[in-house]
Amino acid sequence: LLLVHEHDGQKSRIYSVDLNQADDLAFTEWDTPEAGLELKPQVKPLPKKLVLEAVLPDPRGLALTSPAELVVLQQGLLRLRLEKPLW
Repeated sequence: LLLVHEHDGQKSRIYSVDLNQADDLAFTEWDTPEAGLELKPQVKPLPKKLVLEAVLPDPRGLALTSPAELVVLQQGLLRLRLEKPLW
């Protein structure tokens, strides 16, 4: 299980990605819808499952402390509880 933290300047989105579904991985600037990797049969895009969306203007780091809790730095330590456990 891989956690991916995306931040757009205001909101943070945390996704889970199950790497056991992977045949090949591409996590670079080429791994975008515009790159068209899904059109190439040798590359299987991994689905991202949104597990948390929160308004965080300046988050730093990400740690998983339990199956249902994440921690980020946002003007101090901030604990984020998930609606349901990741596993």
